[in-house]
Amino acid sequence: MAHTRSGRRTTASRPFSIRYARRHLGFLAGLVIAAVAMGVVYRYLFDPLEERTLSYYLRSCLHAIGLAISGWAVRLSLAAPQSRLRGMLRRLPQTAESAIKALAMTAVLTIVAVGLQFVLYPAPFFSQDWLVHHLPSILTVSFSLSF
Repeated sequence: MAHTRSGRRTTASRPFSIRYARRHLGFLAGLVIAAVAMGVVYRYLFDPLEERTLSYYLRSCLHAIGLAISGWAVRLSLAAPQSRLRGMLRRLPQTAESAIKALAMTAVLTIVAVGLQFVLYPAPFFSQDWLVHHLPSILTVSFSLSF
């Protein structure tokens, strides 16, 4: 671990994601605020009236924050300067690089969306109806916002 003369750790010893997050706290705060807003809007626009209660709005906000942070983490991991994955992707044709990034983003967002649905909502809300009707729209909104 590298230290300065004053005994502090240098930023080079911290992972890229931690250094990036510390430099961009304003962006991350904005990301969380935007995610909360999207959770509220999504709940209001797409869910039935009986599910528009404070507890459901809070769950939607947590769901949206989880998806936003996950999307940010995927983009960050694919763009990290020291990442081997970034180097390998850069050597591919642009279409292949974009396709792999899109698949990675879709896979992570799907896993996080399903996992959060399972954790945040009671068993009847994790159904085939949710998978068929809500998951695609959640992924579409999450994926488009990640750009």
